Amino acid sequence: MRTFPCRLALVLAALSCGPALAQTPDASGAPGRGHHGRQGRNGGATPGHAKSAEMKIPPELWPRLDRGALLCASLDGLRARAAALEDGGGPQPLPPGCRPIVQPTKVTVLDRVPPGAAEVSIDATREQGWTDAWLPDKPPTR
Repeated sequence: MRTFPCRLALVLAALSCGPALAQTPDASGAPGRGHHGRQGRNGGATPGHAKSAEMKIPPELWPRLDRGALLCASLDGLRARAAALEDGGGPQPLPPGCRPIVQPTKVTVLDRVPPGAAEVSIDATREQGWTDAWLPDKPPTR
């Protein structure tokens, strides 16, 4: 029985919740201060933490490819990237015709091909390509 991927997913999920837990309210209702309750000169907020780490994305930007998603000109290019990642061996260069998305980008889903590939069109430029990003029909609820 292969439980390693499940355990890895749980560990990664727990690690990603760390910053959110640091901002949970304490008993007084004030957000957590981090650094074990020590305050900086400006009442607890440090200059580097004044801005939110998450990008504010308008809800009408759906479906979208988020930063870091891969867009390939062909389905073969997308599958070549998946095969290279499965083989391991460290970081792999992107196949020709593939590029990472650098900012949240609204797309239209044109087709879905199992397992997990979708043909999309970028709304702003009408560029078409393939991605393996998760693109549900409805936006996720928080």
